[in-house]
Amino acid sequence: MLTRPASRRTPSRVPDTAHVPYGEGVTLTRELLDGSPLPTVVFDPEHTVLYANGSFEHVFGYAASEVFGRPYEQLFPERHREELAGRVDEFLAQADPRTLGGRPDFMARRRDGSEFPMQYVANKMTNRHGVWVVVTIFDMSSERDSTARIRSLTRSYRTLARMNQAVVRANDVAELFSETCRVAVDEGGFLGAWVGEPDERGRLRPVALAGSLDAYVDGLEVTTDPALPTSAGPTGTAFLRGVPVVSSVFAQDVTTTPWHERAAEHGIAASVSLPLCRGGTTVAVLSLYAADSGAVGPEARDLLDGLADNVSFALDRFADAARVESLLERVVGAEEDERRRIAADLHDEPVQALAAAVLRLGLVEQLAAAGRTDALEQLREVRDIVVATGESLRTMMFDLDPPTPGTSLGDTVEQVAGQVFAEQPVEVVVDAEHVDLDERVLRQAARILTEALVNVRRHAAASSVHIQVRAYDGGALFTVTDDGRGLDDPRTAQSPRWHRGLRTMADRADLAGGTFRLGASDSGGALVEVWLPGSSQR
Repeated sequence: MLTRPASRRTPSRVPDTAHVPYGEGVTLTRELLDGSPLPTVVFDPEHTVLYANGSFEHVFGYAASEVFGRPYEQLFPERHREELAGRVDEFLAQADPRTLGGRPDFMARRRDGSEFPMQYVANKMTNRHGVWVVVTIFDMSSERDSTARIRSLTRSYRTLARMNQAVVRANDVAELFSETCRVAVDEGGFLGAWVGEPDERGRLRPVALAGSLDAYVDGLEVTTDPALPTSAGPTGTAFLRGVPVVSSVFAQDVTTTPWHERAAEHGIAASVSLPLCRGGTTVAVLSLYAADSGAVGPEARDLLDGLADNVSFALDRFADAARVESLLERVVGAEEDERRRIAADLHDEPVQALAAAVLRLGLVEQLAAAGRTDALEQLREVRDIVVATGESLRTMMFDLDPPTPGTSLGDTVEQVAGQVFAEQPVEVVVDAEHVDLDERVLRQAARILTEALVNVRRHAAASSVHIQVRAYDGGALFTVTDDGRGLDDPRTAQSPRWHRGLRTMADRADLAGGTFRLGASDSGGALVEVWLPGSSQR
C-alpha cells in the first residue's frame, strides 16, 4: 500500500474524476486518456494523484482507486522520489513551462515492489478545477533489453573475431588455449576462463587460465568419472557428453550445488562449458564464468559454440601437422631402412655371388694354364652364378620400380605377384576387383603389396598365397594370406628384416591416408590387411 510523506499536505477533497462535471474539451481529453495504450497519471500541484487510466493499472499492478489521493512520487523507488518532487515543483513554478521529461536512468515501481526502466513526459493543464499535471509513462524494458542484447551481441561478435584471430595465429596448443582464455576475459567481459584437460587420475586440471578467478579455479574438484558427483557439473558434463553446457542462473542450478558457496564469493552468476575436440573426441573443456546471466544468452551461446568449433578445428590442424611431421620422419626412416635392406640384399646375394664368380674364374684360369680338362666345367658353373646374380638384380630392380602410369589396379597386383614368386614353388591366387585409385595411392599400394609378398617369400615358407582386393568404404581393401609358419614362429618373429618390412608397410598405408593391420590367417599363416582410399575420397 502506498504511504504519504509527512511533508505533503493532504487536500480536503480528492476530486472524483468519474463525476466531475467536465466541459466538452475536458471530457474529450479524458476519453483520449482512458483509451491510451500508455500508462497515464494526473496529479495536482500538491503532487496528489487524481486520475490513472487502465494502461496504468495493467503496467503498475495497482487498481486506480488504490493510488487516488496518494503522492505521485510513491509510484517510483525511494531513491528517485526527492529528485522527482523537486523537478515537478520547478516545472510548476514556471509561467510557461515546456514539457518535462524523465532522466534515462529513472526506474518505476510496481505494486509488487519490482522495478522497470521508464521514461515519462509531463504536461501542465489549466482548467476550471485548477492546475493539473498529466504524466505519460513509457515502459522502456523491451528497449533496454534490446539495447543490452545488441550490446551483448556486438561484444560477442568482437570476441569471436578476436578468438578466430588467436586460432589462426597460434603456433601450438598451449598458445591457442592461453589466447582463447585471454580474449574471453579481455574482449568478452567474462570474469574468468580456463581450459581443463584430464590428468592421469581423471581430474580436469587447468592448462590455461585468465581473469580474476584463479583462486576459484585452483580450488575446483572436477572429475571425468561418471560415478562421482564432481563430474556432474557443467565442466564435467561437457567433457563426458561432448556437448555445451550452460548454467544461466548458477546459484539456482542443482547441478552446480557443490560450487554455489564458492561461486557466490567470487561473483559468478552464470557459466558456460564448451567441449574442445580433436578428431571428434573431446580432449579438453573451455569454461567461462560471467557476472550476469545475459552474457550467456541464446545468441551468445550460438557464437560460443562457433568458438568451440573453431578451437577444435585448430586442434585438428595441430594434430594433422604433428601427424604429417611424424609421417615425414617415419618415411625418411623407412627410406633409410630400405636403403640398408637393399645394401644388405646386395651384399648377401649379388655381391657374394660375384665374389664367388671371381674366385671361380681365378680357378678356371689356373686349370686352363695347367691344361686341365675340367676347366670348362668350372667355367659353366661361373656362368650359372652370373646368370643367377642377374636374375636377382632384376628382381631387386622390379621391387624398386614403380608401376607403369596408367596401369590398372588389377594388372598391378598381377605383375607384383608374378614377379615376386617367379620360379617359386608357391601357388598364387589373385582375386582383384576394379577400384579407382589415384596414381600416388596406386604406387603406395604396389610398394605395400611387394613388401608383403617378399616377406612371405623370405620368411613364411608357404605353399600358397591368396591375394584379394575388394571395393570397401570408398576405397580398396587388400588382404594377403598365406599358409606358412605364422607370426609366432621364432624364425619369423626374430627376423629384423621382417619387422622393418611391417613398419614400412604401416607407414606407407598411413602416408596414403589408409590403415594397416597384421593378424593370423585361418590356415595358421599370416594375414596382412590394408585399406587405401579411392579416388573419390581424395
